[in-house]
Amino acid sequence: MQKRKITLKRWILKTVLVGLLAMAAIVLIVPWYIGSKMRNQAREANEKLAAVYLEFLDTNVEGLNKLLSQFAANTYDISILAISEDKMQRYFSEQNVMQKLEDASMIYNVFDGIFVYSDSKIDQKFLCQVGSGGNGRQVGQMKEIVRDFEKNYSVNTWELVQYEDQEYMMRVVKTGSTYCGAWIETSSLIRPFKNIQFDEMGTALFLDREGKVLHGAVGMCADMERLSEENNGRIVRLDGAKYLQIAQSSRVMPVSMVILMPEEVYLGDIYTIQNVIGLLLGISLLIFPVLWRLLSRNVSRPVDQLTQAMEEVQKGKLEVRIKPEGKFLEFEETGRYFNGMVSEIERLKRDVYERTISEQKTELQYLQTQIRPHFFLNALNVIYSFSLVKRNDLIEKMVVCLSKYFSYRFQSTDSFTRFGYEIEHIENYLELQRLRYHNEFESQIEVEEVLLDAKLPPLVIQTFVENSLKYGISKDKAFELEITAEPLTVGKEQKLQITIIDNGPGYEQEVLDAVGKRQQIRHSHGQGIGINNVIQRLRLLYQEEAWVQISNMEGGGACSVIVIPLEFAEEDEEEEAAEGEPVEEGTKEEPAEGKHEHDFTCG
Repeated sequence: MQKRKITLKRWILKTVLVGLLAMAAIVLIVPWYIGSKMRNQAREANEKLAAVYLEFLDTNVEGLNKLLSQFAANTYDISILAISEDKMQRYFSEQNVMQKLEDASMIYNVFDGIFVYSDSKIDQKFLCQVGSGGNGRQVGQMKEIVRDFEKNYSVNTWELVQYEDQEYMMRVVKTGSTYCGAWIETSSLIRPFKNIQFDEMGTALFLDREGKVLHGAVGMCADMERLSEENNGRIVRLDGAKYLQIAQSSRVMPVSMVILMPEEVYLGDIYTIQNVIGLLLGISLLIFPVLWRLLSRNVSRPVDQLTQAMEEVQKGKLEVRIKPEGKFLEFEETGRYFNGMVSEIERLKRDVYERTISEQKTELQYLQTQIRPHFFLNALNVIYSFSLVKRNDLIEKMVVCLSKYFSYRFQSTDSFTRFGYEIEHIENYLELQRLRYHNEFESQIEVEEVLLDAKLPPLVIQTFVENSLKYGISKDKAFELEITAEPLTVGKEQKLQITIIDNGPGYEQEVLDAVGKRQQIRHSHGQGIGINNVIQRLRLLYQEEAWVQISNMEGGGACSVIVIPLEFAEEDEEEEAAEGEPVEEGTKEEPAEGKHEHDFTCG
């Protein structure tokens, strides 16, 4: 009894996809979902903690701001210090001010100190009450800072002040010669988190408006990158570790609070889950060789057999056949279809091969031997013009150049010629045009000597040279033409790149679009007829291995690039071509050695 076959799609779905999709769901979805939930919970909790603390801090700051303004403006005892010369009166005023500073320090105990500084003509007084976090060293620094405060900072606003190796948040209110102020060392901003042992869960920092970590903040790293509210709720990497960042700004002080939670703190047992998933993946890898053996036996082997047979057919071996076998119906049917297709191709090739070759040769010869009548008529008109002025020397030169031109055109009916001969023909053509235009243009040809033996289709360069001269020469400016050739590597293949550049008006947009889209050029002025000719010839000879690119230069002018496979003529081919080359009697042209370096970029 014949074994029942199943389709490849059903077998793969049953044996592979179900298992792989399940594992992929576990690996991707479960850790991501759990991690997202834990991250959101940690973010919400710390956002509330930061909001509560900042509100507490802002409330104290707002109250202290009012108190400092009242001290400076409405306190009788402070005004006595500024204007009274009575020592007893000044003594009692000092005691009253100190009592008020002590009361304020107990109410606003977040701050390290509150002070009143009188700089009147009578005397200088610095009265200060230190809070629970202040010390004598801070008092001494405050005396030095407040004396020149207005020179370095603004009054009536909170400023970040740096003195020696300490940083303070400081506000000073001025009335006349009296200054009232308060300060808090930046490291004291984080003091409440020390009381709740926050370091075990994460790190709390305070930043200035530019994102710089304030000096003395708990957990500060020397190479810590800038933090900002833009990354609120995101994961940041610091010193190689990942942290969840929660950032909020103070309403009244120029600082922001940032809480950094290490991943291991809020993820908890997620790493254990990841280890379990890793174990499952390891087991899957152990099972994979068995699954791979099944796939190779039932899928890879028939596919490889079919691929090898198709490669042989691509090389032209149409006698190749494959033996339909395997477990799947698709492979058996594909084998039968392949064998039938190859047999049909072999039969069709025998029927149409000779006819196709004949048609291509006929078309290629037709394209190569096209001569534009207007060129011949223009040449005769030039000779006639020279005869009227009895310039026999120019007539002789014109006839010799014209003889070389037509000799090359009529003899270049083969598919390929030597590049050196093509260059000689172009130089001869340019000489004809100079006689016609009375040397009204300049030309330059740069070709590496090794490329002179390369093979190329004849007359492909002349089309672009003709276009450049026809549309570029004008009385407004001197016309310049440059032809360069150089080897080019495309992938693993060597190409010959020929570039024709002029400073004329360039190509019309209709021609550029047609060539760019690989369409037939339809142009009422005939600018695209010759280009169509060249492109069609290259396709017949090289298929997709050669191409033409045209563009306009940024400063004006046309840039035409011809790229063909770089192949060199055999020795016998060079001799045959040399026999057919027209050479002026008594002269012998030698190819220029080397190459003139020139850097020219097409636009």
